[in-house]
Amino acid sequence: MPTDIEKLIQPSSIAVIGASADFNKLNGRVMKFLIDHGFSGEIYPVNPKYDLIEGLKCYSNIDDLPKPADLAVITVPAHSVVKVVEACGRKGIKAAVLFSSGFKEIGGKGEALEATLVATAKKAGVRICGPNTIGLINCFDNAFASFSQYGYGENIVGSISFISQSGAFGTAIAALARARGIGLGYFISTGNECDLSVPEIAYATLKDPRINVITCYVEGLKHGENWISLAELALASSKPVIVTKVGRSAAGKRAAASHTGSLAGADEVFDGFSKQYGLIRARNEEHMLDLADAFMLCGLPEGPGVGIITQSGGAGVMMTDRAVELGLNVPKPCRKVMSAINEIIPSFGSANNPIDVTAQFLMNPEVLRDSIIRLFDDPDIHIGVVWLQLMHDHVDLLTKIFKQTKFRVKKPFLVAWVGASEETIQKMRAIGVCCLRGGDPAIDAAAALVQFSEAKCRYTVPFTKNRGRKITSVSLMGHSGIVSSNDAGDLLVKAGVSIPKHKLCKSSAAAVAAAKLFGSDVALKIESPDIQHKTDVGGVKLALNGSDAIEEGYAEILSAVAANAPNARIDGILVEEMVEPATELVIGLKRDPTFGCIIMVGLGGIFVEIIRDVAIRLCPVTIVDAHHMLDNLKCSGILDGTRGSRGANRELIARMIVDVSELGIALKDSLVELDLNPVFVSVNSAIAVDWLMVAEK
Repeated sequence: MPTDIEKLIQPSSIAVIGASADFNKLNGRVMKFLIDHGFSGEIYPVNPKYDLIEGLKCYSNIDDLPKPADLAVITVPAHSVVKVVEACGRKGIKAAVLFSSGFKEIGGKGEALEATLVATAKKAGVRICGPNTIGLINCFDNAFASFSQYGYGENIVGSISFISQSGAFGTAIAALARARGIGLGYFISTGNECDLSVPEIAYATLKDPRINVITCYVEGLKHGENWISLAELALASSKPVIVTKVGRSAAGKRAAASHTGSLAGADEVFDGFSKQYGLIRARNEEHMLDLADAFMLCGLPEGPGVGIITQSGGAGVMMTDRAVELGLNVPKPCRKVMSAINEIIPSFGSANNPIDVTAQFLMNPEVLRDSIIRLFDDPDIHIGVVWLQLMHDHVDLLTKIFKQTKFRVKKPFLVAWVGASEETIQKMRAIGVCCLRGGDPAIDAAAALVQFSEAKCRYTVPFTKNRGRKITSVSLMGHSGIVSSNDAGDLLVKAGVSIPKHKLCKSSAAAVAAAKLFGSDVALKIESPDIQHKTDVGGVKLALNGSDAIEEGYAEILSAVAANAPNARIDGILVEEMVEPATELVIGLKRDPTFGCIIMVGLGGIFVEIIRDVAIRLCPVTIVDAHHMLDNLKCSGILDGTRGSRGANRELIARMIVDVSELGIALKDSLVELDLNPVFVSVNSAIAVDWLMVAEK
């Protein structure tokens, strides 16, 4: 039996509650669209004002319907909605699209009314899309349960599902897709999302075998577990999810105690989740449709090597720059391939990558085709981008060349055709070749194909085999706010994190005695539940040796803290074994309201919030994820060593990232934030020399 959400998006019968015979009204458009587009299922208009609407019997109320409809389209005013939903439940209607506005979007009474609606729908067993939505369109089955202006145009059906939190902007994007000849299978607006949200509906459309690509316009995030389920299904089924998300700032975020809390805003967390689970982020609506077009028409590359073939050296350089910015490789072809290409192209062309075939290929069209084919013989080239401009008099010839090329090569390629007409692009789409409007869009699309392909490869590695050991017997029970260094350190050690020897001392004499036990230089650090960043208040002294230096440092710290934080409670001073300096990283945890525990790694030290070079993922992470995080850092090369210095052991860093992520899972909601900064990483060790842990109050 179909689920309630499947009935929502694939209804075999639709009841239009509050239907109008005036098709110029919003509540009349639904009837018009269903009739004009030829919905083959049963249509039940409901309105006591009419006996018939366009020859269809109109029912006085929901109870009079001959049988439960799969979907109710509710077009009545907000104050009547709750009673209508109750009636739908009594009749056995399990899904409803709710156009009505006047709910939480207006605040006050609207919020209270929406809360009542949610409770009523849950009790009645009715799943809701909306309220305050323009509705949904199933283009496959001509189920136009919407008043969107998109319904007035031709129904171009395609394998793309488009889910939008915005009605008006969503309509504009759908119309743009139609203008570009890109067909949609679904166009669904989620409105206020009082019940069903973007990831749940996208998940249902993704299960439709007629859908190959999901696109989403998102303004706000909730239900992180549903986003994870959607992403996992997308990877498992090789159907990418492309998301344009606006609202990148973390407005209203509470003040954070740690660097992790400061850097891991809502958009940064979503970006990290996307990289981890293979969601593809699009900057805007044009970029979204470019990527959708590419995924529909191109196979997935088996690596990041891109081959660029142009009729312009300048365009080739521009695309090379963009490819490198996006992390793609533009390798020089091997000697055998370069030699083969040189035999084809004019002497004034170039067989390097990018390949410049010059405009001479028009005298001999096979030059372009054979250059692509021979370039793909290089094992380090995984995807190709061909750049052209204008060529209006040679469209049919070029289309023929690309058709032959696609038939003969097994690797994917795209065409960047500057100035191509819509007719030309449609001809290219008809032969199964993605044709975009310029070099940057084509390279961006190639990068997205590589990104999804790499995510699939990471996903195929068995998750459980690459996770860290499960951490047990750890708890923050009894802690509130900043956790003492001793207690936090004990938890880190249980998780397998290396930290220096340390001891909390309440007198200078005790500090001197502790230093003698460590047998090396020591650091002194103020210990206070009211001080988050110790250096800001003069609460740290480093590399002290000998009784006099330790006693003097102890007194200076107490004096500085008394002056800079006079109201702070002082628990003592932590005496800590000094560790030989090495490359500094930061590793942290944070409790995100949407996705739960997240982990961050980045370049550490006191300037971490200025440099902002971090990678974020959801916990727990695997070893594969951890290495991917390190590879994504702009400072990644520092880990390999610079100017003769020895590099850091990436495997040790990755293992610490995994262990810390498992600690975050074990501590559950009791942990708010954790900062390990800096973590000194060298060839032989990875050790957290300072840590800040914050428990839920």
